Amino acid sequence: MNSFDTLSMALKNLYKRKLRTFLTVLGVVVGACAIIIMISLGLAINQGFEERMMSTPNATVINIYNYSGFGGHDPFALVLDDEMFDRILQIPDVEAVTPWVNVWGIKSVIGRYVADLQVFGVYPEALPYLGYEIEEGRWLTSEDEWGILFGSTVPMAYMTLRERNDWRLYYTRMYEGDGRAHVNVLRDRIRISVDWSFGEEWSYGFADGYEDDFDPFGDNENTQRAVRPHRVDGVGVLTQGENWESAHASFMNVRTAVALQEEREKWQQNMWGGGSGTNISTSQQAARYDRGFIKCTDVNAIDGVIEELEKLGFRDGEHIWYPASYIKELRDTMASLQMLLGAMGGISLFIATIGISNTMIMSTIERTKEIGVMKVIGASLRDIRKLFLLESAIIGFFGGALGVGVSYLASYFLNENGLDFFKFIDMYNFYGEMQAMKVSIIPFWLSGLSLLFAAVIGLVAGFFPAQRATKLSALAAIRTD
Repeated sequence: MNSFDTLSMALKNLYKRKLRTFLTVLGVVVGACAIIIMISLGLAINQGFEERMMSTPNATVINIYNYSGFGGHDPFALVLDDEMFDRILQIPDVEAVTPWVNVWGIKSVIGRYVADLQVFGVYPEALPYLGYEIEEGRWLTSEDEWGILFGSTVPMAYMTLRERNDWRLYYTRMYEGDGRAHVNVLRDRIRISVDWSFGEEWSYGFADGYEDDFDPFGDNENTQRAVRPHRVDGVGVLTQGENWESAHASFMNVRTAVALQEEREKWQQNMWGGGSGTNISTSQQAARYDRGFIKCTDVNAIDGVIEELEKLGFRDGEHIWYPASYIKELRDTMASLQMLLGAMGGISLFIATIGISNTMIMSTIERTKEIGVMKVIGASLRDIRKLFLLESAIIGFFGGALGVGVSYLASYFLNENGLDFFKFIDMYNFYGEMQAMKVSIIPFWLSGLSLLFAAVIGLVAGFFPAQRATKLSALAAIRTD
């Protein structure tokens, strides 16, 4: 028999047993649909988490530290100074590096408005690489010795003493207000001080009418504890982003930040005597830093950069930490989850395989006499085997094709309706805003492989019945009632 005759006979045989064929095909549809949907759920979760991680500015940033244990400074650790940062910058795939000096509790005054600033000292040229964007003004430059770059909400933090002392008014102003600031940080005269009382009612001589020739160590009994404020220039305001710093912090040149830390230490010694409460002495702080950031070209370059850092003496997990480490763990977890979901769907397809085998075995038993006649009239064993294998392959192929179609419909329904059962997949950004995520993703390769797999399953399921049909004796088969 030629191929066309074999195909025609196979379709007629399946059509004669419509109900049995339909139920067998339905089993394959359920199995194919189950495995596709299960894998598509895993793909959606994996893609959502990975896109979320890759979209954050810190995904390609490596944090390095010069302290160990429970936050204490390690006197035997590597020296994090300008020379070390220069060496790190020469590592391939490193875009930018910067120390990160935290100067907390800086008091700032603009006219009658006062604010508490969190200031980070950095290399100005590294800021554009750390995921920040300028909303107004310009970037900080290395020439801006006393320039300051504000986070997006910092201008709103400048308030009168009445607003600052009324917590309801303060909360309303900061979190429920119209977003307009009392001041213009790019044009107004700004002064800052490490003195926590600067600008307050109990200020030690530096009230709003401060004159530049005021002697901080004059006759006033309180002024011996005061510090001279500094005039700074606002250069820009950042766009609000997902980083806490882009909204609530301010940036200055690292040299200025170190100078402010030194000034804070001296002021604390004058105020209370003894040490400053810091972990590093002033001379040490001027020579080295506690921590820094390294910006890599992409996530895949991080492993190579870490290898180079280890050659410089850094130890991963002790002096090195990077958010991208979670991506590796996430990928491993998602791979395990996809295997689990795929196995659950595979069980359904395995059951469908048993159904195909059962259908073909019953067909062989019922068609014993027909097989005998085919042998008598000259049909070869190859033709008989091909006929039964083709019938089972048709069941698997059509079941797989319908399963793929049903899977796309189910995927569309899940994505459009957002069933409560799948709300655990929803993601939130830093500010609590919902991030759109698909519940199910069916790539072309998944549907193609599922269709091919269903057809192969049909062939495998029909192999034993086909072999049984070829071994039947022609005379014995003809005598069968």
